[in-house]
Amino acid sequence: MAVHSAPVDFAGEIGDLFLQRTRLCLWTGTVFFLLFALLDFLSCRPLFCLFLSYRLAFVAVILLFLLRLGRPGGVRYAPALMWAAMLLGTLTIALMAVALGGFASGYYVGILLMIAGGVPALPLTGRQALVLGALMFLVYFLTVSLGSPVPAAADLARLAGNSFFFALIVL
Repeated sequence: MAVHSAPVDFAGEIGDLFLQRTRLCLWTGTVFFLLFALLDFLSCRPLFCLFLSYRLAFVAVILLFLLRLGRPGGVRYAPALMWAAMLLGTLTIALMAVALGGFASGYYVGILLMIAGGVPALPLTGRQALVLGALMFLVYFLTVSLGSPVPAAADLARLAGNSFFFALIVL
């Protein structure tokens, strides 16, 4: 019995896989970002229009990313666009958290959902996943810290709790 051994382009295979998974994650993120506008409407109606504008701006950028990925050579840009989408989504949610009181806001859970849904779907190494999670936490922490008044002791306790859950999800 002859064994057929064709050269395998593992880098090309991983690139194609990353492109497919990036498209899936971006479309899923687009749908969920829009659906969570219902949460905004029900839980913080005075901020609904502001949050809807944040969500629509994020979705518009993601749709531009998807257009770029659909063009020839899109596979080359998939990792950078996916990382940019994750960090931009984090920034969007962090801005909503600032409007809802900073570290006291439960909206940070949306970032955890992005990590839990996106990172396992992507062909990332363990190190890449840790770096992405750490960067997402850093974007959240800096945005809320710089966008909120000086935190009270209760806010610091909430930050500690939020950080604990971030660490658990990332690890």
